[in-house]
Amino acid sequence: MPLKPTGFWSYTSTDDAASGGRLSQLRRLLNDQLQQHIGRLQKVHVFQDVAAIPAGTAWDAQIHGALRDSSFLIPIVTPAFLQSPWCCKEVRLFHALMRERGRDDLILPVHYMDVGAFETTRRDECADPAVYDYLRTRQWLDCRSVRLLEPSDPRVRPELEKIATAVRDTLYRKVPPVEVPALPPLPEPAPDNEQPAPPPPGPDPVHTQVPPRADPPPPPKRSWVASLVGLALLVGLVVVGLVASGHIGGSPPPAKIVETPKPPAPAVVEAPKPMPVVKPKVAEPEMARIPAGSFTIGSSDEEDKREGVPAEYAKWSKPQRTVSVAAFELAKNTVTRGEFAAFVRANPDKRPLPGCWNWKQQADKSWRWENDPKADWEHPGFDQTDEHPAVCLSYDDAVAYIGWVNTNTESRPYRLPSEAEWEYAARGRASQSRARFWGDGRDPTCTYANVADKTAVTAWPAADDPKRFFGCSDGFAFTAPVRHFLPNDYGLYDMLGNVWQWTSDCWHENYDDMRNNGTFGSSGDCGLRALRGGSWGSGPWSVRSGNRYGIGTGVRDSNNGFPLARTL
Repeated sequence: MPLKPTGFWSYTSTDDAASGGRLSQLRRLLNDQLQQHIGRLQKVHVFQDVAAIPAGTAWDAQIHGALRDSSFLIPIVTPAFLQSPWCCKEVRLFHALMRERGRDDLILPVHYMDVGAFETTRRDECADPAVYDYLRTRQWLDCRSVRLLEPSDPRVRPELEKIATAVRDTLYRKVPPVEVPALPPLPEPAPDNEQPAPPPPGPDPVHTQVPPRADPPPPPKRSWVASLVGLALLVGLVVVGLVASGHIGGSPPPAKIVETPKPPAPAVVEAPKPMPVVKPKVAEPEMARIPAGSFTIGSSDEEDKREGVPAEYAKWSKPQRTVSVAAFELAKNTVTRGEFAAFVRANPDKRPLPGCWNWKQQADKSWRWENDPKADWEHPGFDQTDEHPAVCLSYDDAVAYIGWVNTNTESRPYRLPSEAEWEYAARGRASQSRARFWGDGRDPTCTYANVADKTAVTAWPAADDPKRFFGCSDGFAFTAPVRHFLPNDYGLYDMLGNVWQWTSDCWHENYDDMRNNGTFGSSGDCGLRALRGGSWGSGPWSVRSGNRYGIGTGVRDSNNGFPLARTL
């Protein structure tokens, strides 16, 4: 059995910041390229702390958990990496886990900056020389030539392809268990009076630790003799000055009566008024208020059988549970292409990189789902206007957009909905137990949703299979403008069909761990997030309120968009 395609991206935040975020972008690109190598049967996730650790959680525990779950480690080797105790610790921790598995080939160092001097003149700067010595025994993937290039530069992709290929070969390599020697222990710490304070936990403690403030030294104490000498000198200077001015030893000069003018009253100067903070105008979405209530999450065996849900997908919506949802707000439609374009104009450095999964026509006129390296949110592979839903956006892209909106609005902060919130809102008031908010039947579908239907059959030369396509025609082979179809009874549009919608919960394989309030008892796999609702390319069993699907946070797909939610 091949290893699970889950890895750990070990790097320093200093290097990422100095590169303008290139390291984070390269991680996302690698994630996508490796996904293309692995295919769709397994979800690829290359863990990165910034993207995967939820705010407010224990950093150390999350890092340890991610290392345990990872099948491979990619150290981004730079001077800052070798100077970072935390990065060296990550290598040591994963090396110990690798030894337990009887493998010696799961650490794949990427040579990102020249570090040859750390073997000789700069060796004392190594936070853990034994880790450096160990890494030098590995075959490094050399990416130094592309370090200063933008990730979108065509010269970068071949280097990422080398890394993705090496990871794929490692995951599928059949090797007998081997004895892996442990790394030498760290040297004994200095005595207590010389031991520096330990750095705080974090991705790069060497560069984030603040040195202690040094108080100024006290003034030196003066002896009484020095004080008398100083006093005598001062008296002497005064006497010399009086003699020179004629006040001692000569006749005084005639007195002059000079009338000193009164100083003018000080002008009253008003303090300058602070300049108002001007925030860029951000179009806020129209929100629907979703009242508090309880419902049964998931789908029943009867529904799965009637809808023909494959067993491997049906298990994700089991077991059904009754959960309560607090009142909240949900946007009436997903974020549009025009709204996302405003975000990119204001934040050009956060423009999503090209590369998006889509149906692509082959030379033999057949269609295949594959990652198009040229497609992106502006050019997803089909025509769109600013009124269409934004697609080819990852979970990470959605989080970046929401952060920008929250920074530039005065209202309550926006967020993604949880899975429980989304399903409760999607079902509507009247159809809490039905497969779709308009009921169990398929005939009305094209009045309410943009799905894989007869229009799609015409656009894609595919068999008109009733299991794969709805029997109606909605008029759109790909995305439709938002609010084109009828809403549910909460006033929400496209809750089923048009685009799959990202939610905030870390992925869980089922509802075993779901609590009564709709939250999960454990963190789940935060490298994957749940998608809901189906899309323009989804058939009957996918377009259901209870259906769910999970993919990696960095995957961009022409089926996927996202809504905004808000806590009341």
